[in-house]
Amino acid sequence: MSNMSIFFKKIYILTILLMVFLFSTPVSAQYQLGEFAGKAGYPTGANVSLESKAQQIINIALSLVGILFLGMSLYAGIKWMTARGNEENVTKAKDTLEAAIIGMVVVSISYAISNIIFQKIQGT
Repeated sequence: MSNMSIFFKKIYILTILLMVFLFSTPVSAQYQLGEFAGKAGYPTGANVSLESKAQQIINIALSLVGILFLGMSLYAGIKWMTARGNEENVTKAKDTLEAAIIGMVVVSISYAISNIIFQKIQGT
């Protein structure tokens, strides 16, 4: 099994654990996050609309994907620095870095588009 597939399996497991933590009701009830969010001006309880919940889920997902691409950029940089002049390793690192940059651009554009769409839907 390659190091890259092990890396992605670890990221996948971390993402699943993070999602379970973020969306578990007992955690939010335990720390009174609903009350805190209400004081901060965010909609809570019966005031939460489907659009705001969808926007929140999409923003969380896009943020996690952005973090993944940042990790890929760091991985490519480390791989490039440790290539020691080996052209094959340098090429692989460049390709990984290029893919990470393209991914970051796509995530940034999709984040902006989703925010524009949800602002139009909510009328703000």
